[in-house]
Amino acid sequence: MQVVELGRLSLRDWAELVGSEPEPFGGTCARFEFRPKDHHVGLRDADGTLVAAGGWTIVHVEIDGHGGFDVIGLGALIVRHGRRGGGLARPIMERLRERATAPGITRRLVLCEPHLEPLYERWGYRPVPDPVWVGQRAGPVRWPLRTLWRSDSPAVGWPPGVVRIEGFPF
Repeated sequence: MQVVELGRLSLRDWAELVGSEPEPFGGTCARFEFRPKDHHVGLRDADGTLVAAGGWTIVHVEIDGHGGFDVIGLGALIVRHGRRGGGLARPIMERLRERATAPGITRRLVLCEPHLEPLYERWGYRPVPDPVWVGQRAGPVRWPLRTLWRSDSPAVGWPPGVVRIEGFPF
């Protein structure tokens, strides 16, 4: 297996990962419009087939009573259907931890299905306890799934309060 830098995912890359799976991120996510990630890393098997990928982008959040700040929004972490459960997400997350950086940004956010929360918790992510709102074309909506966070600095926590993610979710 080889970890590769992808930039933005091409339609060909996406088709390799998803195949004929109608809702690769679950039915709830299918109802939302997402922003494209600026950067992706992938995992290719010996024949060059893309079998896993994950992306990131910088996102601005506002928290009631604490103002706003930028975070690294991780998203589109996907392992090809027939390859799930084989530990392929780990090398993607390790590379994202190395590559998904920006000066002055220490917090990371992940929006995920509830059944994936234990996976992210093993990587140091913790639940955001307050409601999270995301943008959609019709206006802000409350995010119905899990939102998890982590910091690259032990001195930086997550402030309490309602979270508003500017723009589409990631």
